[in-house]
Amino acid sequence: MLGNVKVQQAVAEAMAARSKRTGVNQDRVVLELAKLAFVKMTDVVDSHGRIKDTATDDDLSCIESIKYKESDNEFGGSVEREVKISSKLKALELLGKHLGMWNDKLDVNIASPIVITGEDALED
Repeated sequence: MLGNVKVQQAVAEAMAARSKRTGVNQDRVVLELAKLAFVKMTDVVDSHGRIKDTATDDDLSCIESIKYKESDNEFGGSVEREVKISSKLKALELLGKHLGMWNDKLDVNIASPIVITGEDALED
C-alpha cells in the first residue's frame, strides 16, 4: 500500500500537518537529545546536591527526578539529596544513530570477482 505514490503523498502530508500542529519536528527532537547528551551534572547541582541558581532552563530540563529526605534521631539529623539527570548514554546512542555513526545491520554481501583458470573446458 505504501508503494502507491498517492498513499505515500497522503501520509507525508498528514505527517507534515501533525508536525506543524504539535510543533514537534526532527530538529526539535535532535536539539532535546543534544541537551541530554551534553549536560554536565556540575552545571546543575553544587557539591551539597542543591540545584544551582546558575543552572539554565536547558540544564533544568535534563533533570529526571529530585529526592530530598530529612531525618532526625537521637544522634542528630541528616539530609539526603538526590538529583538524577536523564540518561546521557541513551541520548548519545540515539544521536549517533541519527548521524549514521554506527549501523546495527550486518552486511553479508560480498562483491568480488571469481576467476576460473585451467586447461579443462567448462560446460555451459
